[in-house]
Amino acid sequence: MEMKCNKKSSKLHFKVLNRLLVFILCLRRTVCFASSSSPTPRLPYENDEFQNGKNIDQQPEPIRIESLNKYGGAVKFFDLVLKENGNQQKNRAIRSIIRNPGFAVTALNRKLVPALRTTFLPIGFPDKTPHGYFQFCIWSWIQDVSTQLRSVLATQKILEGVGVGREGATALSALFNFLVRDGCGMAANLLFTYAASSRFRTDVKRWRIFADMSVDIGITLEVAAIFFPKPFFLPLICLGNMFKALCGVAAGACGGSINLYWAEGSDISDINAKFGAQHTVTGAIGLVFAGLFAKSVSQIRSQSLWLMYFILTYLHLYGNVKCMRLISFDYPNTIRLEMLLRDYIVGKDDSLAKIQTPQHIAQKEPLWFMIQKFRRFLTRRKKVPSIYFGVAYDEFCKRSRKPLEVLKSDLIDTESRDNGHSKSNADTEPESLDDGYIITTGHENVSQSGKTQSSKPCVAVSFFTGVSSEQQAKAYAHAWLLANLLQERLEKEAQSNNPFVMDCKRQLEIEAEAKILLKSMWGKFHRTCTHAGWNLSRSELQTQGYEIKVVNRKE
Repeated sequence: MEMKCNKKSSKLHFKVLNRLLVFILCLRRTVCFASSSSPTPRLPYENDEFQNGKNIDQQPEPIRIESLNKYGGAVKFFDLVLKENGNQQKNRAIRSIIRNPGFAVTALNRKLVPALRTTFLPIGFPDKTPHGYFQFCIWSWIQDVSTQLRSVLATQKILEGVGVGREGATALSALFNFLVRDGCGMAANLLFTYAASSRFRTDVKRWRIFADMSVDIGITLEVAAIFFPKPFFLPLICLGNMFKALCGVAAGACGGSINLYWAEGSDISDINAKFGAQHTVTGAIGLVFAGLFAKSVSQIRSQSLWLMYFILTYLHLYGNVKCMRLISFDYPNTIRLEMLLRDYIVGKDDSLAKIQTPQHIAQKEPLWFMIQKFRRFLTRRKKVPSIYFGVAYDEFCKRSRKPLEVLKSDLIDTESRDNGHSKSNADTEPESLDDGYIITTGHENVSQSGKTQSSKPCVAVSFFTGVSSEQQAKAYAHAWLLANLLQERLEKEAQSNNPFVMDCKRQLEIEAEAKILLKSMWGKFHRTCTHAGWNLSRSELQTQGYEIKVVNRKE
């Protein structure tokens, strides 16, 4: 028995030793393959004969060729080897094959990574897409997930409010609540489109922030409706759906400009498709988390639930702000042009003036709609007269204190010059461009204590038909200079305790001074902006939308 046991134990030790030896050999072979610096196999000219010095004269020169797939980022390598066979030369393309233990994983990565890039990332990423695209996608995904989680909570509270699971509740009453709620949302959609559709393109970022704030307010009203008395439930969910309708209009209108920005150097249709695929995946992920969130809502205390809700809301708004900071438009709108003018003129010598790049302005420009008084309090900026930009001619005359004869002569002279009655040169510099607008200092009535009215100075600008974006930028610079000159005169008069009276003579003096200042700085300002990366020919300034044209005038 002992001999048999010894034989069995010796056989067992022999098997273990044999397997251990095989394992060591395999491990050594694996390490050798893994430590290879090149993933490609040894080519015919890399065999032992060449390494030993044989046939060195016949060693061909390899040429590596890469085939890049711009749609998915897939890369295929070919090594072109020139082999001599007598007097004939033949070219042979040898595909690189990786023979190592990680071959299966590498092959999977070769197929999986290009497929993911083709589905979710745009053509040319990251070389041809603007900087920050991937970060924009990450924060956009966070926004989508946070909104879906809060929407689940809002839907649950609405269903509880309409009577789901409660005795005596009928499907007809629930249907009536949903019909009224959806109808209010449709009405808000139409009214908001009528009121603000012309303003979206001139202030994309702030309207996009407005859209996210609107959806947050709407979801919050729907969640909180169940905690109010029953008569307030239907009005609150209707108001919440109206805010969500505002979000749909504003976000849809601003989405085109945002997608165009990211499509620079790529394709807008490809960008739209990739954003759609990304939102589909985040929607699926959001559904999973939303299901888990909805299941645990009933088990969470009310205080913890509201704390989680406000954390998600803050995360949603913070993500939207981060997304907007990543977008650096290279064309000025009203806010950005005012920032450029202030940096160029206020508190600086013209010789030392420096214009900030679009990337720097994107980190500083305001992203929230605020009341003017509140904004001046936060920014500590002085109050300047209002600028009425692109007004109708009747309002232009109403605000101006000039005699009608002066207004008529200015109008006819400028309109004639813009129609080509004066000499023009297509190759002139920006400071020699035709104006395309008329400008005047004026006044506006301000109510005090709801009873009396006082007049304060303002600036009014009217455009001729066919005015260009660059001419509008010049007009705003002119109006901004004129408004600041008016404010300086007001401050000087206030220090000397003399009332500021805007008569025609003083008005013409201030306008002439502003015109001289504009003529001396506009050319340099234009060139400096262009050098900093700004495109004034694409400026998007907010106007009242009027253009004027002289008709039925006798020559």
